[in-house]
Amino acid sequence: MKFDALFSKLLLALLVATLGASVGCKSEQTEPAEESKPAEESKPAEESKQDEPAKPEEPTEQAPEPKPADEVSTVMGDGDLVGLVSREMIVSQREDWKEAIANATVDEKAAKALAEVVPGARVTIYFGAWCEDCRRELPRFFKALDTAGEVPFTYELVGVDKYFQADEVSQVPLDLPAIPTFVVDRDGQVVGSVVEKAPNSIEQDVLSLLSGQKTGVLSATR
Repeated sequence: MKFDALFSKLLLALLVATLGASVGCKSEQTEPAEESKPAEESKPAEESKQDEPAKPEEPTEQAPEPKPADEVSTVMGDGDLVGLVSREMIVSQREDWKEAIANATVDEKAAKALAEVVPGARVTIYFGAWCEDCRRELPRFFKALDTAGEVPFTYELVGVDKYFQADEVSQVPLDLPAIPTFVVDRDGQVVGSVVEKAPNSIEQDVLSLLSGQKTGVLSATR
């Protein structure tokens, strides 16, 4: 019995030792598992941007309403050149016209003949300071007068806006075919006119009307 008891104790001790060694090996070979980290929380999706409030649409530019006739020339820089005007007013306000007069060339013979016509006629000149044809013809006429010296007729300048109105001269559009229009009259009767572009030169054609050589409408464009 003693032997059996001893054998049983030895067997039990061996079993315990074997179990202890098995547990220790596993622990050495396999590192303790890392604490499982909680799954990284997925970042919340970006908050959807709220639609920015629509910018108010800029008002569409509307075509400007037609300006009253008395404002048209003011906008164009010729507010004082509508109605009865003078050469001095033109050259004081329009440097381009001043230069055009200085640079104009004329037929000296025809220009000097202007001083020899029968006295008493009148030339009424309708023009617009904004008009290219006027800036071509009228400065040349001024240069012809300078060349002629004193002349035996009078002339009058009537500035018009783009509606052919002329302030105190006429509050309604003037009945003009075009500008410039040089109207020659004698003894209250219209002899003729030079319209838009002189067929020869302004000094020659005005001379022909003043001298009675020609009558009616003279124009290179009509």
